[in-house]
Amino acid sequence: MQTSFNDFIERETSGRGTPRRSGSSGFKVQNSQSRKRTGEDGPPYGIKNTSGRFLSSNINLITIVLFVIVYLAFPTRNSSTDAYYYAASIKYQGELFHPHHLLYNITGYMVLKAVRGIGLHPDVLALMKVLNSLLAGLSLVILSKILRRMNRTKGEITGLLLIAGSAFAIWRFATENETYLFPLVLSLAGSLKFIDFQDGKRNVNLVLSGSFCALAVLYHQIHIFWWLGLLFGTAYYTRKPGVILSYGFTALFIPLIYLVVFYSLPSGYSEGSFTRFVFREYYLGGVETGIGWPNFYLTVINFIRSFFQVHGIMFIMIRKNILFILPGIMVFVLLVTGIIKSEITPRERRITDRIFINSHILIFVLQLIFAFYSVGNAEFMVMLPVLSLIILAGLFEIKTIALVCFGAGLFIWNLSFGILPAWQVDFTHHTVLVPRILSNEQDLFILKSDQHVLSKIYYETGREDHRNIQKAPENLLRRKLPLAILEERIEKNLTSGNRVFTDCINRPAIISRATMLDRGMDEEFFRRYTHVAVDSVSTFTGVYYLFEIKGMKGE
Repeated sequence: MQTSFNDFIERETSGRGTPRRSGSSGFKVQNSQSRKRTGEDGPPYGIKNTSGRFLSSNINLITIVLFVIVYLAFPTRNSSTDAYYYAASIKYQGELFHPHHLLYNITGYMVLKAVRGIGLHPDVLALMKVLNSLLAGLSLVILSKILRRMNRTKGEITGLLLIAGSAFAIWRFATENETYLFPLVLSLAGSLKFIDFQDGKRNVNLVLSGSFCALAVLYHQIHIFWWLGLLFGTAYYTRKPGVILSYGFTALFIPLIYLVVFYSLPSGYSEGSFTRFVFREYYLGGVETGIGWPNFYLTVINFIRSFFQVHGIMFIMIRKNILFILPGIMVFVLLVTGIIKSEITPRERRITDRIFINSHILIFVLQLIFAFYSVGNAEFMVMLPVLSLIILAGLFEIKTIALVCFGAGLFIWNLSFGILPAWQVDFTHHTVLVPRILSNEQDLFILKSDQHVLSKIYYETGREDHRNIQKAPENLLRRKLPLAILEERIEKNLTSGNRVFTDCINRPAIISRATMLDRGMDEEFFRRYTHVAVDSVSTFTGVYYLFEIKGMKGE
């Protein structure tokens, strides 16, 4: 008799409570006798055919492979400012060592050289998106190993992988050239080796754990909190100074690598002190920090957005076609079903379980606090869905059917409202604006997204210095720069007979983090000037206008 997939889920859900070896970690993999009873490593009872056995035996691997295929199939066509800049740095061997994520660009450059070495010459931006898709898949592989070591059943792991792979924070960056998945893979590897240390008491596993987490910091500084969380776990678990120091010493190669890079770079890339080099993003205002009302609501919104895409694009889609509400209805039904079927119960844990989970709770809290301090920066929450699932799997028993419902809901929602729109349509007018700027380099362009345009031009032409592009008033004030700079540039260009243009006026109203933080200074500033619309571009998100500034009103 052939067993259905729902029967398989129910069998996997019931396979809990397997005895553990006396004296071993609570995360030790079940022994062969237990696996034989529960179907953990083999097919459920009743499956006779080859395809059924293959599916049940490899369901988690199949899930991960399918995710990677989907990631590769739908790369974003709306790449970020950083994505263009990193790709340009790799393409033209520019800033291969960016202090905030020191090894990302140089790794990308080495991958590019390797690919070219076998006779292929791909587009660099596309190549880096492929690399990040593979990294996302690798993160799911390591997560599945961690969950297996936490004694979760195959069905539960499938459900948790479906949630992790569908989480918007993971999926978004699996289709983009950003720095966040390399360190996630390394930090997860550190957690896996920490379990090995707890199981085998071998210090080499602890050193490997610390080394992976320290290496993650070199791919993005935000992952220092993961290293600190496992340091806490080490101290609480062993209470032996020598063992704690063996983990602590792994952090030494972070400043060591930074020092090597600092003294190897040309002076133009490493000006100032070593400290200013390491924390350049914070000194230059590249990372927005502070405490205010936006910290609270943006942290909540972006934490939710780590799982579900939340953006003004959704409302535009529904306004254009009411049928876009159907995915929302499907997701609602799945989530309600998942809640009804969840039957959450606390999980019995041994001391080693508690140390591992408490360490990851600490990591989660530290990451969230820093994201809050960074005005709810969504990019600093990329690791939170994975951490949430590790913590959830360690604290509670949840029926597999509920996890599958939640994961399927996330998949449908994020594919419909996040991934497909970003793959299919342009959200901005920059593809039209860039050629105009390049053909009128004597004129001044005051742009709302000046850095994005500059990075796009750099990627397309190899030129970084475009003095005819100027920050908008809002962006100047955010960086605490006086508006007098802009006023002088406008007057100087008009006096010289050059034209002055801006796209800061009458922009489409899209609900996003940027618009929520916008104080309306651009519209207020340009009210003092006579301006006339000279061009417009219709995009999916609305009509963008290019205005020519004629001069100060009353002059």
